[in-house]
Amino acid sequence: MATTSAGLPANRAAERTADRRKAERFRLELPATVEGTGGDGAPFKEESVLIDLSSRGAALPLIADQHPGAQLTVSIKLPFANSTWMQYCATVVRVERLGLIGRVGLEFHCTRPRFVRKWN
Repeated sequence: MATTSAGLPANRAAERTADRRKAERFRLELPATVEGTGGDGAPFKEESVLIDLSSRGAALPLIADQHPGAQLTVSIKLPFANSTWMQYCATVVRVERLGLIGRVGLEFHCTRPRFVRKWN
């Protein structure tokens, strides 16, 4: 039987990798606004929709060019009738380019968001 360097059966290596996450992720398509500095150094503000969310971070698509280590502010619209948003400071930990759009993985600086009201 083939094994990995960790001594696990080779067919279980993918399972171990998937279990490294520190918090459960939930697939949620919630509106989000992301603000920060793009790869060119210019400030940006971009509307997006979450791919997934956990207590420690989120993933979402962004057009603005990003790199691991970039600091962003992400606001997530809660699904209520009022205009309440959760706001987090976050660090980019992963970027996957998919043509013009990148899938960005964010790690929140804290597990408790700031709640804000935004009016259109």
